[in-house]
Amino acid sequence: GGAGSAGGRGGAGGTAAQDGVDAQQVFAAARAGDPRALAAVESAGQRLTRVVVTLASLFDPELVVVAGGVAGSAEPLVEVVARELPDYLDPPRPLVAASALGRDVVVLGAVKRALDEVRSDPLRTAPAAGAAR
Repeated sequence: GGAGSAGGRGGAGGTAAQDGVDAQQVFAAARAGDPRALAAVESAGQRLTRVVVTLASLFDPELVVVAGGVAGSAEPLVEVVARELPDYLDPPRPLVAASALGRDVVVLGAVKRALDEVRSDPLRTAPAAGAAR
């Protein structure tokens, strides 16, 4: 396979996703020293660094959280970002961390938002302005 393929599966130029390889498998292969997995993690970490730099330039956050399905195994990405951020940003730089909430972060956020809305005015019977109907 090409540089974008993982484990030598798939056609030339295939991506890990096309080959049925998920992020956790790539991170595990990188931890085991697989050169292609290490290159993939490095490349993804470089891209994430540029995203964090852009966010920091626009919003000046103290913390950027990597969330979703890759959060549980995203430590190699976070390490690349921590190593690279000083090349792009002067202090204070945002801390980049992986979420402990994993894949359920969006659902948990939606449930919390709904509960906050109900708790803010428990006797209201009409939907809030702008709420989906």
